[in-house]
Amino acid sequence: MDCKIVRGPSGFGDAIYLKAALDICFGTGANITVLNNFPEVLVGYETIPYTNGTQVDYDFSYVLRKKKKDTNQFEDMLIQSGLFTIAEAKKCEFDLRFTYNPAASVKDPKDYVDRNPTMITIPPYGGFGNGQGVNAYMTPDQYGYEKLLTQYRKDYDVITINEKKPFSELVSLFTNSDKVYCQQGWGTALAEGLGIPCDVIFTKKALNSKNKFLETITPEKIFTKKTSKAIIL
Repeated sequence: MDCKIVRGPSGFGDAIYLKAALDICFGTGANITVLNNFPEVLVGYETIPYTNGTQVDYDFSYVLRKKKKDTNQFEDMLIQSGLFTIAEAKKCEFDLRFTYNPAASVKDPKDYVDRNPTMITIPPYGGFGNGQGVNAYMTPDQYGYEKLLTQYRKDYDVITINEKKPFSELVSLFTNSDKVYCQQGWGTALAEGLGIPCDVIFTKKALNSKNKFLETITPEKIFTKKTSKAIIL
């Protein structure tokens, strides 16, 4: 069988959704090549650098369905591929089907904290996408973020991720945590894919914006799990 070429959205969080979508559609070891810049996420698949200029057999981009209000982003990826109807996509679970065995050099989450339960937070500063353009609308007020974090600290030991880490270490940290508190982004995707409750920040200024792009970034469009909760700041 000829090798099929597959492309999805280009972001890091998008790669997490794409991994789950490919597992549903093909399964690891399938004769496909994926245009993606995050091979560490797409374990089990052959990847080549992302580009828009290559003709593909299956396109998992959700962009053309962003304004559809009856589906979420993950369902849109499956539908856009042409392999699923809306009804079929809605029956699919967003679930990351891999287990990493981090190298010995990776810290165990127990080294970060003294007691359970634990919560991961991903600070949104200096700003999601550096706080520029429409991303400035999506970046929450720092006082509001930290005030809520103070409340969480009463119930959780907090692991703060404020620097780039190997994906295997992120999976290890998330898997061993009880909750995630973050701005909408890759943290939401990883938490939901691993089945971890997630409190996700959306800003009033973004939700009330008339910007066509921001109008498509809502809890209803993003969330795939009932364990995710929108925090409006």
